[in-house]
Amino acid sequence: MNTKTSGVVEETQALLAAYFASIGGKDFKHFYYDWHSEKMYAPFADLAAYFKTHLSKRDFAAFVEDFKVYVGAFNNDDVKNEHFSVKKYARTTDGRLREIMDRADSFAFQLRGFVHAFAKPEEHTRVFCDYFGKNNMPYAYHRGLGITAAILHKMAENYDALNSRQAVLYLADSFMRSTVFKSYKLQGTEEYKAKEKLMAALKGKRDELAVWHEEEKQNPKSPYADLFQIEDRRPQAESAGAAAYLPNGFELEFYYPEQIGSNDALIKLLMQKNGWQKLHTSNKDAAVYHEEGSAGVIMPDESLVSHNGLLPAEYASRIMRSKTEERECLKILETFEQGYVNKHCSFHQHISADGMDIPAYKRLLKRMMQHEAEIVSAFAAEERRDSRLLYATYISNNLGNDREKDYPLLCLLAEACDDKKQLREMAGYGRKYKTLNLMPEHTVEFRYMNGHFNRRFAEGFLQFNREMVASAMQNGRRHINRALLHKYNWLNNQNSDTRTVMKPIHYMYAFAFDRFDPEIKISDRVKDGDMTQARLISHALNKTGKIIVKNPQRFGRL
Repeated sequence: MNTKTSGVVEETQALLAAYFASIGGKDFKHFYYDWHSEKMYAPFADLAAYFKTHLSKRDFAAFVEDFKVYVGAFNNDDVKNEHFSVKKYARTTDGRLREIMDRADSFAFQLRGFVHAFAKPEEHTRVFCDYFGKNNMPYAYHRGLGITAAILHKMAENYDALNSRQAVLYLADSFMRSTVFKSYKLQGTEEYKAKEKLMAALKGKRDELAVWHEEEKQNPKSPYADLFQIEDRRPQAESAGAAAYLPNGFELEFYYPEQIGSNDALIKLLMQKNGWQKLHTSNKDAAVYHEEGSAGVIMPDESLVSHNGLLPAEYASRIMRSKTEERECLKILETFEQGYVNKHCSFHQHISADGMDIPAYKRLLKRMMQHEAEIVSAFAAEERRDSRLLYATYISNNLGNDREKDYPLLCLLAEACDDKKQLREMAGYGRKYKTLNLMPEHTVEFRYMNGHFNRRFAEGFLQFNREMVASAMQNGRRHINRALLHKYNWLNNQNSDTRTVMKPIHYMYAFAFDRFDPEIKISDRVKDGDMTQARLISHALNKTGKIIVKNPQRFGRL
């Protein structure tokens, strides 16, 4: 055992305690905001430094005014990055200013995700209108550009005082805390410096913990095996939760041909073909999932849009308490000779969490973070890996892009949680769009599998997740069933699936929405695809009446 470990763990826990004391409690949204904010606002510091070194105060003022003109003329239905290619500021000899401007543009695009994840819901609603539910929305990028212009305007007003990198970061951060993240407002530069000092210390401890973990993670007898969930993969270790059948249910998103006619006609077909007695059309009353004789619920799916003669639907099974009931509900996969899906369609599973205490929740969360890349890369198609699907981003990316380095600190953050509410915020910023969703009251949800109609592989997926939950509940030393993982992976699924027809899709979430890093340049293709998808979903939401999404003609000013 590394003898330094205990000291590093205790020192990190002391720093976390000091941080939470400084903000008045264990507010994990606030923590993540402070963790990411300096990197998010870095383009503004680099922009000021470039103008200070190469150009003039007058040039900066002209640049800011030109940027405002661009934002005012921005066309929400034709996203192009033309302002960077046609403006004189982009045509510098070294190309450096163009690169900084691209990062400022990336900040504008990522801002919605940043606010969605870390602001209080009421703060998000005030800034981005009444569409809180998803991480993207129509006109969000335009709104981000408007906020970028407001920060630049503030910089122009205070240009003479921007005499250091920290001065620019402080100005941008203070502006955002006073206008957007009002719950996190700081009292002057001294409090800002104290916060930055704490964050820098925690990031240093993150690196120390990562070095230790790399040495220690192969040692199942480590005294820190439970804290960091070091898996015992020796043959004699306990199996991964091969216990009694845990109650569970699944959701399948798919398309059905328009010639079927309607949701009612689809229900009639499903009941006749599968011998089902009843299917509900709404889940507003959760009792429908318990009803004897019902196969579950089928509804239109507003997260999908009609496509080339196909209509979107979602089937949610009843609660399955045995393999017999599971086989009955899985008949949905054999209803059609050909089952239609696209890359957005998902196969989700809810597993009963009744009886799970907080330590068991923490074990499950740590195990998911530790094995997330392995699990998703096995069970899911390529476009869902590495957080490239908005509806199932990686928990292990909450701190950054290096999961191996971040994992030990994420474990300590999980361990610091006192209750399930805090654990939900720590895991998913208090939202459900993660590979493992802890938001439901009585279940945990696995969200990473593609929609498909391969029954045997669906059974393998359902069993794998049930065993993973059971192992966490029992504190089994083997975390996951790798035999199932290797046998029922997505590649083998594709090779054996004779029913699923993957339809093309003209839009695709192509950006990892849990990567709050302006260093990642956002292409016009990504922006256009994201906003196209957002508009289509808004239309679907309005059509179903579930949520009314309005087109904000004017966002106003901060």
